[in-house]
Amino acid sequence: RWFVTTRSSRHRDAAHLRVLSTGIMRESLRKHRPDLLEYAVPLPLPLQYPIRDLPLDPYVLGAWLGDGDNRGHGTLSQHPNDQEVIENIRARGFEVRKHAAYCEWGIQGIIPMLRGLGLPYNKHIPDVYLHSAVEQRSELLAGLMDSDGTIDAIGRCEYGGINRILVEAVRE
Repeated sequence: RWFVTTRSSRHRDAAHLRVLSTGIMRESLRKHRPDLLEYAVPLPLPLQYPIRDLPLDPYVLGAWLGDGDNRGHGTLSQHPNDQEVIENIRARGFEVRKHAAYCEWGIQGIIPMLRGLGLPYNKHIPDVYLHSAVEQRSELLAGLMDSDGTIDAIGRCEYGGINRILVEAVRE
């Protein structure tokens, strides 16, 4: 059994929830065009966890996980014309310096935090971040999206990371 909205209720601007079984929905879909979104399951509310005392700012961690060096040396690849990520990291109290390499930046003081989280040569989202408050998880996701995400003209967002462990953690 599923709580669902139907295509007709969504078009009337009255998203009334109905409870339907998978079997009933399957049978009714045989009568409709398969390319229509007849049923929609509303998104659940996020899991609620307490605010955690995190060893590294969640946005900074997300940005580093997306575009940081795998060795954990505290460097980040960012095109010089795209300063928003660098400015967001600076706004969180970190000094960021341009390295000689064209797109390489160093985040000062981050190396011990990355090591403490076991991240060098092991990029993943630590459990303490996955089980932190909604706001903290949102900041982590913002850093990941700023490094490896896209948004289209109508507001659809997509995370396009290539590290399977990170992709699965983002899904979680």
